[in-house]
Amino acid sequence: MKRITACLLLICASFILFFNCDQNDVPLISSFKLTLNVEKTGIVTIQPGNITVSRGTYEFLFEHDTVITFKAGSINSINDTFNLIYKIPDSAAALIKNWAGDISGSASEQTLVMNSDKTVTAEFDLTGITRSDIRYAEDDSLYLIQAFVYDKDGFIKKLSEHDYNGSFIDSYSYDYDDEERLSRITYINHPDSIINEDFEYDESGKLIKVNSYGTREIIEYKTFNYNSDQQIISIIKYDKSDNKIDKRNIEYSYSGEITQIRFYDGDNNFISYIEIYYNYDKVLETLNYYNAAGEPLEVLHYEFDEYGKEIIFMNGVFDSEMSEEYNFYKNSIYETF
Repeated sequence: MKRITACLLLICASFILFFNCDQNDVPLISSFKLTLNVEKTGIVTIQPGNITVSRGTYEFLFEHDTVITFKAGSINSINDTFNLIYKIPDSAAALIKNWAGDISGSASEQTLVMNSDKTVTAEFDLTGITRSDIRYAEDDSLYLIQAFVYDKDGFIKKLSEHDYNGSFIDSYSYDYDDEERLSRITYINHPDSIINEDFEYDESGKLIKVNSYGTREIIEYKTFNYNSDQQIISIIKYDKSDNKIDKRNIEYSYSGEITQIRFYDGDNNFISYIEIYYNYDKVLETLNYYNAAGEPLEVLHYEFDEYGKEIIFMNGVFDSEMSEEYNFYKNSIYETF
């Protein structure tokens, strides 16, 4: 009887302890999940960890009550179709349209305490980003103004060129397909002179053909051939009757840079070639032009500042003694937003 009574007392004591357990004695969740969504023109750096991510959705685990700092910037264009001069100005790097989810506002830097699972979305809109490249000759006289306009996703949408008086020379507009590939360039050199170039791709996304149209009919087209490394090794141009106009063959270095372009006419006669050189950062530095006999014709040379921005463009010619004589063109970049 005593043994049964002792057992009952033990059971009662267990129930009393369970139901009177302090809430603070319940073990806390040790970590929470952060889901971060970054739109395609954005980059976000998060601390702790100094983790930088761009376009996509990411998941991280952080300990309870960790303070997360988010710092947003805009990626310098995801569009690889164009070279350096078409990219978004570096001073646009802090632009963000809005934060959504568990933080809000438009400040480039935000903080958040991880006391539960959190979701954060960084929304970017680069509509209205513009920049102008103003080029000067060696005597500081202005000779060309190029104005660029970008869309919300950081793609170049329009380029217009003006002479030293500001008078319109020509303009180019750019369109893209659902896969964010260049689909059309429209050239407007005069109200009565409009040329479109339409771009075609194969199923793997390789560019295979460019069709050039006038106002109503095709003018010419180009086809592209690739090697096993998916590098373009030749471009052949045809007229609207499928007659070959010209051909260019392209050679590459072991690291993938274009080193030479050889030009042929419609009958496959060798005409001329270009040798291409790069600096230590693999940025285009010099193009040497030669005729079929290997005699030098012209040289283009670029110089850049420590940030990689073009500052000098030199157009060189060769005299009768094959010595280089340069005409210097200074390039100044002005940005507006």
